[in-house]
Amino acid sequence: MSYWEHRKPVRRLRAVDIGEVARASVRLLDEGGLRALTLRSVAQQVGVAPASLYSRVESVDDLFDLALDTALADDPVMSESIRNADLPALIHAFLSTSRPTGGPAW
Repeated sequence: MSYWEHRKPVRRLRAVDIGEVARASVRLLDEGGLRALTLRSVAQQVGVAPASLYSRVESVDDLFDLALDTALADDPVMSESIRNADLPALIHAFLSTSRPTGGPAW
């Protein structure tokens, strides 16, 4: 189940910024791998209480989805493929960027 399929509505005036949560998730994955990404670690990076994240995400799986979406959107090859290419080119770009090549530890 993807974060985007079950987004939680914002119920507070001072809501947790989902973009900031996504960027923090990517940073944690880059720095420490899969084990580094927890609700508590993201909350600490964003500067909120862990319980506050539950106003925007349900689980660490949502954090993984957000991190993946953010990392792929920031990749120039993937972004170009999404904008201009057909499905086979998109799949090729995804597979070429998802192979470990000395990049992030996740």
